[in-house]
Amino acid sequence: MSLGTRAISCFLLAMICLAAAGCVRGTRPAPDLTYLDISPGTAPGATKVSQNVLLLRRLEVESPFDDRRLHYRTGSQTFEADYYVRFVASPADVLTDQLETWLTESKLFEAVVEPGSSAEYRYILEGEILGLYGDYTDPEQPRAIIQAEIILVDDLEGAGKIVLNKQYRHVEPITSPDARALAAGWGTALRRVFLDLVTDLQGLLVNIEP
Repeated sequence: MSLGTRAISCFLLAMICLAAAGCVRGTRPAPDLTYLDISPGTAPGATKVSQNVLLLRRLEVESPFDDRRLHYRTGSQTFEADYYVRFVASPADVLTDQLETWLTESKLFEAVVEPGSSAEYRYILEGEILGLYGDYTDPEQPRAIIQAEIILVDDLEGAGKIVLNKQYRHVEPITSPDARALAAGWGTALRRVFLDLVTDLQGLLVNIEP
């Protein structure tokens, strides 16, 4: 076999191998992904305390919890991300939407608006999610954990006065390390965070707007 013929044979063999590999990859099934949401339920109505509008800024989420993948704590300093189970949207969007709905349903303010609204507002609420994970360090006692820092600013006449700066942390035992049980536990923990926040806001607004 001449050198040219041998080269052509090697080339054809390589192309056949590549084509076969492509066919194998093409038939590989895509991984099944599960998408979950967090719901704190419906907010209990409250007596309107403020006649002013609240501007709610998008919540920040600390890394690595800003990822759409669910995160599990498996050791004192060890976290694992679940590739196959994810939030329906970014955690920042999910939690901001839930907080906006909760504050609107609570009826503490005249209205709750987003950045970009043309409405005149007096108060600004912003925050950061410091923890959002399943704690599986004890396999017999899995827990859903949410920790947040919330800031309320009274911006009357551009004063920019911080009237609330507080951390909220709730730990909810769950029945199993299953992702759906974790999401349900987060929903309960988030409800407790929101209830505590509304209680604090009520007390503040009564003193600010007697």
